[in-house]
Amino acid sequence: MRGWLRIASTSRLLSVRLPSTGALTFFQVRMTLASFMPERPLIDLVHPPPYGEVPFKHLGLCYVAAGLRASGFDTRYHDVSEQLHRAGSDFYDDLILRLSQHAGDMSDAPRLDLLTEVLFPEFGDSALATTIRAQAHETAQRLPHARAVGLSVNTLTSYFAAALGKILRNQDVIVVLGGPMMSYPPVADLFLRLGVADAVLRGDGDVYAARLFQSLLDGTPPRDVPAARWLERDTIRLNPGLGGPNLDTLPSPVFEGNVLDQFIPLQASRGCERSCVYCSESGIWEGQGVRRRSPARVLEQMDGLALEYGLRDFHFHDDYLNGHRRWFDELLQGLSHGRYSWESFFEPYALDTDRLGRIRDAGCRLIKYGIQSFSPSLLRLMKRSPDVRGIVDVVVRTYQLGISTHFDMLIGHPGETEEDHRRNLTMIEELYQRTGERLYFSINPFYLAAGSEIERHPERFHTVIITAEASDHAPPIAEALRSIGPYPVGYRSGICADSLRRRMAELSSILRRHGKDYLYLGQDRVPTVGQEPRRMLPGLDGSVPKTVRESRAAGDADLALPSIVLREDSNVRLFPDHDRISLLSAPRDQQALELALDHLPSGSTVRILGGEATLCPSLPEILLAIRQRGLSCCLETNGLRFSRSAYAQALARRGLTRATVLFLGLDARVADELAGMDGAFELAIEGARQLIAAKVSTDIGLVLSDRTVEEAHRLVELVEERLPGASGLRVVVAKLRGPNPPSLPDPNRVEEQVRALLTRARAGIRVVFEDRG
Repeated sequence: MRGWLRIASTSRLLSVRLPSTGALTFFQVRMTLASFMPERPLIDLVHPPPYGEVPFKHLGLCYVAAGLRASGFDTRYHDVSEQLHRAGSDFYDDLILRLSQHAGDMSDAPRLDLLTEVLFPEFGDSALATTIRAQAHETAQRLPHARAVGLSVNTLTSYFAAALGKILRNQDVIVVLGGPMMSYPPVADLFLRLGVADAVLRGDGDVYAARLFQSLLDGTPPRDVPAARWLERDTIRLNPGLGGPNLDTLPSPVFEGNVLDQFIPLQASRGCERSCVYCSESGIWEGQGVRRRSPARVLEQMDGLALEYGLRDFHFHDDYLNGHRRWFDELLQGLSHGRYSWESFFEPYALDTDRLGRIRDAGCRLIKYGIQSFSPSLLRLMKRSPDVRGIVDVVVRTYQLGISTHFDMLIGHPGETEEDHRRNLTMIEELYQRTGERLYFSINPFYLAAGSEIERHPERFHTVIITAEASDHAPPIAEALRSIGPYPVGYRSGICADSLRRRMAELSSILRRHGKDYLYLGQDRVPTVGQEPRRMLPGLDGSVPKTVRESRAAGDADLALPSIVLREDSNVRLFPDHDRISLLSAPRDQQALELALDHLPSGSTVRILGGEATLCPSLPEILLAIRQRGLSCCLETNGLRFSRSAYAQALARRGLTRATVLFLGLDARVADELAGMDGAFELAIEGARQLIAAKVSTDIGLVLSDRTVEEAHRLVELVEERLPGASGLRVVVAKLRGPNPPSLPDPNRVEEQVRALLTRARAGIRVVFEDRG
């Protein structure tokens, strides 16, 4: 047949000439199309270091990846920040100590002295800048074939982003910068002038990134790309944004490339309804206000992510979650099942005991309040509620209801008096007297935030902004400064830097007294807690508790095979050895379970049995606890939930290395009848396949009863014909439960069948027999 085959693609209509003679096989069609179909351009997305002082996932780049993929791009995500943090080699401590020297008069724009050292070491260098450049070069080497790279930039990550951008552009790689700092014109223009980016994008990068990358890949200026900023013919060009999209219309974030072993990041809204004078939020989102996803969409995403990744802990990345009462009540109602634990920022207003109780019952385990000050007059100046007594009562109620409670303090805000500071000390002491050790507060020095009201109208707050003088800087920086508008490097107010540091030190003494000292901006030292390095997340090889390390050093052998029995009602029975049984409850007693695991000998294998273990909501946390202690795990299951590949992959990531899929019969009709579910046999087959595909060493087992004892030898056939990747065979004699359970098999028949199975099993396959009857 001669003619044209027309195939619709996402970008164009392709026409392929068919051969004039002979049949066209599917393989030929596929190869012919491959030669004509355009490749999907690949964009590398990089989250720069350092990591920070709290567990964090860069959700913004995950949304950018989703937007790019929806527009026909492929993406690769590189969380360099978390990789270095987990390895214990990031430069966070050194950077904070360097910036802390300027606490009391600093802007959050990148420091020009350090930027000079990072980009132009010939004019002056430092150990910190050398580390940043070295890690940027290592990252560039891991991107050998990159064509286009996107990086997110904030105050701390700006130095690494600039270093990597410079390296990549010297290799003819397209570099696009986004993130909060790129919404601030002085920094965006400086970075363009310094040549570390081809273009920057402000606002909703997931909406416009695809158009920007496509324009740059095509070699054309992004003149029709909303919210883009670029350098053309030595002139900064910029396009206005078009407003934010309905968040429910955006594709779900792509987490590929992330290590999700602790929590899942989530965002229910963008923007903030408040207009606090010290905050840059209004500048970042250009007055768009707050956009919220519908509660139904948030809940749908939580269910999908929990199923896919095997995690039940969520961190909301919203500015605060309780700003809209009706919206938040609907979200709480959807979370009232209590299957998930979560944390978020809240504002400390309109939260009575009943409301906080519903928040707790919906799974909230940590609330982080933005308080900033306990001075009514200063709160008014900040444009915040001055109801200090109400705020204190909310914090106490939160704590008393069992929710861990954190709050932020902002020290040295313009207008803060010594009396305000003394009031802060008094109120924090009162809070600790009325609560306990689950209360925590963070100390933040005031700094000039990019785009804040104080930065835009300093005269209203008796503040003077200090801008950079080009003549004070190295030639490349000076040339860039002369080509852009004023670049703020600091401020002066009625509070001197020494007074601010003293106030912070007095507040820090409260933290130290309660064992909660940490490296905050303004510290002059790195707090030490024992000899362990500061690390918010465990290393990727798992964090091994001291007790297990000591056991290994002592050469302890594998003394016992402990078992954890999981039931549908979340009860956990832990068998540390064969003589002692401890009854625990999960997840309430997860800590007790972990303590028991700490005392297992080196190299132990923990068996997880049932009931059906996969019905226990604590299973992912238990797997992680086992893996982090350097122990191995074997799970016994009916295989049904593993028929979904995402679930099998998720538990494998959590540490599942061995599993046994137990069949109730090898005849599909009998197996379905005993399971009380049509199709159970085929689902178990698929579950075993998915476990094998997830690289979990999987045994195939049969529970023998008087109805199935004659089938034992057929396990070999099942594995050879349908599950060739299985690692071993297992035959179990056990009592089955149910309305009409079958009887235990005749012992003589069991022995005969096991011998027949051993005879038929191929060489090298493991066969295990267990009598639990």
